Amino acid sequence: MPDVKPDIKERKPATQDESEVPDGKVQITVILGEQTFKYAVKPTTAFKKVFETTEKQVAASPGTLRFHYNGQRLRPQQTLEEIEAELDEPVEFHAQLEQIGGA
Repeated sequence: MPDVKPDIKERKPATQDESEVPDGKVQITVILGEQTFKYAVKPTTAFKKVFETTEKQVAASPGTLRFHYNGQRLRPQQTLEEIEAELDEPVEFHAQLEQIGGA
């Protein structure tokens, strides 16, 4: 089975200017604690690709991070268009490790 690359481009802040988002794409910034990850994605790209890429970068097990935008939890099948994000400016997501159990 061929290796399929996701339709997501990881941005390297050290080598790219903030204004260098490819045409037709939107910059997404994921904040996880003190770490920040930047991606350029199409408005129709499912968040699942962003989630999986971020989990790989922080060596988290799949499904252990929870992502939020404006206080609402994001689902893997959602897109920027579905959550009605402002597409003309960078979008910021917040991520946190899922809490399991506890008292």
